[in-house]
Amino acid sequence: MTAPWITAAFVIPAVMLNAFPAAHYLAPWTAVFYILLMQSLRHIRCAFPRRLGLPIAALVPVVAGAMFSIRLAAEPFGPQWNKTESGVAWCDCSPGNTERAAVKRQLTALPGKHLAIVHYDDTHNFYIDWVYNEADIDAAPVVWAHDLGPERNPDLLRYYQDRSVWLIEVDRNPPRVSPYPR
Repeated sequence: MTAPWITAAFVIPAVMLNAFPAAHYLAPWTAVFYILLMQSLRHIRCAFPRRLGLPIAALVPVVAGAMFSIRLAAEPFGPQWNKTESGVAWCDCSPGNTERAAVKRQLTALPGKHLAIVHYDDTHNFYIDWVYNEADIDAAPVVWAHDLGPERNPDLLRYYQDRSVWLIEVDRNPPRVSPYPR
């Protein structure tokens, strides 16, 4: 019976040391919690077999069901815990960055291969990233790259010299796609 306590002793401090704690980080402790709960109920039932133990053990599913029902009923009125600064979270099922998808569709419709140099303004929300590529970057029809400035962009242009180069200004409304000024 010491294994659950040892697990709890390591998991809880580890979660508390995290700079960005979240409830799902306690998932390894869930099984430990249920083991300890069941053992506690067993001890109560054995210590007070007739008068107290059985009624307390029988109330656990009733209380759990009531807690679940209350939580379910309160969901529409409570805070949106799954939101981040960008408005989306890891568990969000919204469509995502539809503007990037539209720009990619636009570039893919053009003949040849393309290099999209993405320029962010100083006010850009960096939770919404535009630069990510396919696994085989060199074979991709569109390669996305950060604007590295006039000192380092020439290296990028030399490597992808067989591609049409576009400057994507993502913080304009709508994002502006224009030929990259050489």
